[in-house]
Amino acid sequence: MIGIAVATKKRKYSWCSWTSNALEKNRFHHLLIIANFIIEFLKIHPFEDGNGRLSRVLTNLLLLRLGYQFAQYVSHEQIVEHRKNEYYIALRKSQETFKTDHDTIAPWLNFFFLVV
Repeated sequence: MIGIAVATKKRKYSWCSWTSNALEKNRFHHLLIIANFIIEFLKIHPFEDGNGRLSRVLTNLLLLRLGYQFAQYVSHEQIVEHRKNEYYIALRKSQETFKTDHDTIAPWLNFFFLVV
């Protein structure tokens, strides 16, 4: 169990470091960086429960910190809840490609941009 915790901590540090660096240097559009941050968070799955809900809170937090305006007509959580099947399909399609020759988050990006 300790080995898993250490590996998760290293992955989390690497992922947070990449995100900070990409934002600081404007390496990509901010929405692409946020989308990548979220799918990496979900890949690491650091908590036993609540990772999906926390990922949506983190999405809102990052959008606000990067200057995006927040106008709550419908909550992000509610939008995802109504499209839960699409959410899991997009997430699964992207995650299935991880550590393969055709690694892509395109299915996740398509969903992410529909709900943000």
